[in-house]
Amino acid sequence: MAYTWTDLQSKTKRSFNDSTTNVIEYLKEAEIDFVERTQCLEKVIWFYMPTANNGKIKLPDDLIRIKRVSWDGEIIKPIQPYDINEYYTDGTSTNQGHVNCYFTHGNEIYFSEAPSSGKWVGIWYSYIPEALDSSDSSYRQVTYNTPNTGNQKMVLLESGVSFTDGSAVATIYKNEYDNISQTGTLTIKFTSGSSLGNGSKIMISDITHFVASASSTNLTGHGLSPEIPNKFRLSLVDYAKHKLYLDEEDENRASVYLQLYLNSIDRASASFINRDDSGPYVVRDVISRNNVI
Repeated sequence: MAYTWTDLQSKTKRSFNDSTTNVIEYLKEAEIDFVERTQCLEKVIWFYMPTANNGKIKLPDDLIRIKRVSWDGEIIKPIQPYDINEYYTDGTSTNQGHVNCYFTHGNEIYFSEAPSSGKWVGIWYSYIPEALDSSDSSYRQVTYNTPNTGNQKMVLLESGVSFTDGSAVATIYKNEYDNISQTGTLTIKFTSGSSLGNGSKIMISDITHFVASASSTNLTGHGLSPEIPNKFRLSLVDYAKHKLYLDEEDENRASVYLQLYLNSIDRASASFINRDDSGPYVVRDVISRNNVI
């Protein structure tokens, strides 16, 4: 069977009073901890990088670790910020040319050199899931075709960003784009208004980022299940019991369930360890200057 949040709550509460209010919060906390430790969830986000961004863009909020980056269909290599041969002033690159590498700093990714023409970028990365509230029925989905490739201020949409379309205002929770089919889906929640029609412009900071390809629809089954593989979902129960026993100051039982949870982490990590990270890598000989082996 596929374990839902409701199933996991029931299994957790068997050892505790049913009035416990922290169960679902601890289960969702457990999923985030599980994903951060195992990096078992991966996805790719595609966006258009214009020259106006001066060679940098904000990274997605749900990112744990970058696995691969491509520029205009070409895999580019990661470098350290101190490896670059160009200068940045106030975060703006002074050089423009062919992009062949990238580096990250803080919550931004920089492309070197800064692009002399706009291109499509793909970032493959492990991510933290956004657990939607399963008791809230106000989530909607909006489909769109190719995103705007103009002068965009923000194209990697972080969780919680708001957009407007006339009188409608909504918050974006997920943005899933398929570069093969050139279509995407936004998971949103309205703060004013209740729908978007086909052709509606989704505007952020007065710039149109997407145009809806159909009317918004109710999201069926949102938030019902964790995103991690089903075979590991029961380990979330062990984590939640560990936290609940700590709340009761029963450290002995808490330590037992913590160990069960950590054992599951070890098994899950072993099952994902053989995933290959794609992309060019070099091993630098730091003893002999400028040697690359």
